[in-house]
Amino acid sequence: LASSDIPPAAYHHRYALLRGAALLARDLPPRCVAAPIHVWWSAETIARHGGPPVDWQQYTAGAVHTAILPGDHIAAVQGADVHSRLRETLEVLDPAERAPERAERTTLTRESP
Repeated sequence: LASSDIPPAAYHHRYALLRGAALLARDLPPRCVAAPIHVWWSAETIARHGGPPVDWQQYTAGAVHTAILPGDHIAAVQGADVHSRLRETLEVLDPAERAPERAERTTLTRESP
C-alpha cells in the first residue's frame, strides 16, 4: 500500500493518537511504573535517531530490557515472529520482576423482590 493510497483523514487520526500518547508520557511522574518494561526497537528507528529515541528507564522502577529488530517499525510489530518473540519474553519473565497482582474489589448488589 503506497502512502498516496492512504486517505489524509487516516493520518490525522494517527497523529491525534500519537500526540495524546506523547502528552501522557510527558506528564507521567518519574519511575511511576513498578514493573519491567520490554522494548523492541526497529533497526531503522535506531539508525534514524542515532540511538533509542526514548529512555524508558525514566518511567519504571523496574528493569528495562531492550532488543533491536531488523527492518522498520511495521516489520517489528507485524512480522511473522512477533507472537513467538512476545511469548518467549513472557515465558522467561522473572516472577520477582512482575508487578504484584492486585485483587479487584467487586461489590455485588442484589435488589429485593
